[in-house]
Amino acid sequence: MKRRRKTKAEQRDERDEAARKVGEHFLPKLEACQSIADAIELRNEAVPEGKPGRMYYSNLGTFLVNSFAPPDGATAREVAAYVKLIEHAPEVKSDRKREIIARLKSCGGSHE
Repeated sequence: MKRRRKTKAEQRDERDEAARKVGEHFLPKLEACQSIADAIELRNEAVPEGKPGRMYYSNLGTFLVNSFAPPDGATAREVAAYVKLIEHAPEVKSDRKREIIARLKSCGGSHE
């Protein structure tokens, strides 16, 4: 018996669902980061390029290498986690923390 081929919409829905599941695993880990070193370690756990959920790891990598600038396409929950990370990061001086946090809060993130 032949298997029915999935439509593009079904394939997209499956990819979106898989990315959501990766996000459910990734976001609590990001929220638990207490230092930049923790965030770098999490970034190094990235799923392979082109796989669902890679965007979360790419956003974190962009955040870390672009002077803590909010990445385009980051969700509000990601941005909130970046704020928390900077608040707790001992590696970031307090005057710099205020500047970064203000920039992140002004961005707000996209809707999930």
